[in-house]
Amino acid sequence: MTTTVSELLDMQRFVGRGEAAFAASKPADFDVGVNYRGSWETEWAGVQSSVRRHARALSTTGMPVWLVSHGHTMEYLDENGEIVSGFADHTKLAESVESEVGHLLACRHKQPLLAIEHRVFSPEAVLNIVYPARTGRIDPLFRRRVNATTILYTVFERAAPDDDVSRVVAAMGNLAEVWVPCERNRRVLIECGMDANRVVRMPHPTRPDDPVWHMRASRRGRLDAFAVSHCHAFRPQKLRFVNVGKWEPRKAQHEMLGGFLLAFRPGEHELVLKHNAFGQDWEGYPKSPQQSIHMWLQNSSVIDNGWTSQNVSTSIKVFGQPLPREALVRFLAESDVYVSAGRSEGFDMPALDAKILGLRLVVMGYGGAEDFATCSDVMGTSPLCSTHPGYGWKGATWSGHTAEDVASALKLAAEMEGDPDRPRVDIDTTQYTEAAVGQKMLERCLGIIARITPEFKFVPVKEYQDA
Repeated sequence: MTTTVSELLDMQRFVGRGEAAFAASKPADFDVGVNYRGSWETEWAGVQSSVRRHARALSTTGMPVWLVSHGHTMEYLDENGEIVSGFADHTKLAESVESEVGHLLACRHKQPLLAIEHRVFSPEAVLNIVYPARTGRIDPLFRRRVNATTILYTVFERAAPDDDVSRVVAAMGNLAEVWVPCERNRRVLIECGMDANRVVRMPHPTRPDDPVWHMRASRRGRLDAFAVSHCHAFRPQKLRFVNVGKWEPRKAQHEMLGGFLLAFRPGEHELVLKHNAFGQDWEGYPKSPQQSIHMWLQNSSVIDNGWTSQNVSTSIKVFGQPLPREALVRFLAESDVYVSAGRSEGFDMPALDAKILGLRLVVMGYGGAEDFATCSDVMGTSPLCSTHPGYGWKGATWSGHTAEDVASALKLAAEMEGDPDRPRVDIDTTQYTEAAVGQKMLERCLGIIARITPEFKFVPVKEYQDA
């Protein structure tokens, strides 16, 4: 059974995904568009950055996109440079966030064609989208038709099927499609019984003006010039290993620090860790990188390698303040090997940045960087183990790698860096551009609309496309 355009529009309006467009202080700019809902205001938060990137990517196709907040706690820097948490307040937005998605906040369309719900996976979040309490009395047939115009973009850090995912796959199947950032997420949903045709890998896009592209060119230019002047490929004697991420058990930075101390002696190489505090303590896990290093300095093998509290700071650098995007990219560009130490990732954005810049990767866990690692990168293959109980993920598993496993991988990466016959291998970066991801998003959206309302014809809005 097909649906008319007016019926299609009424579906999304009815469930409240476009109601604010009618109450806006300014008239609607466009007749139709897409509502993109998610938490997006914090500048340096990975998932919130993903919401901004995807909403913006879709908008570049000429499809009007209205970015709507879930209403949540955001983080920002106060006048003293301290991290402050508070209810999402657009007066506190960082300048970079405003410049990235400001035009999406002002967008108004009379009717939304589709709604994209962008959320971190949890059974409660999925069920609330599919069966919202506010429409609990609505006829089930109409509810299913509404879900047929709703896309869920979700991400999870689970390496294999588990009870939580299996429990809600049937509900997710009522939605038009489910988008995920990596192939492992996709395979887990399919293995739990979801229709493979309705689970789509939608990678994270990178803007054409992102500093990663400029620094990619300048970094490679410097290395090429060095190689020509010295008549050989550039092979630094002292490597800089680097990692970026929140301090939590899933990121396994404790094992990464131990692996570095087990793999090398003082002065051989350097490890730089850029982290953000997760905001909670984890049972059985060090509270900070400093505590982790102190613990490892008691290890007999680390002591035998010559490490002491006096010399460790010359080879391991740790800092935790948020960095502006350009500074973070420069920080990566000045390194040699990126260590993706996480036990399971939805999408490791710093690892992708590092790969675009030309760094070699060490990938210890599952998901994320698995999709863009090449034969020149070091891939861990540890068996699965149960996730940390503090996450509350019933039956979930992830990589069980140890510090010794990390040490072996770091040694191999150092050997590969020193071998001119094992150069770094590039990836096809075009699939991660804003234009490519936006076009893929548009094609999926139009495919959904065509199945429901064949009469609809999309006409790109040029003035919006150029915003």
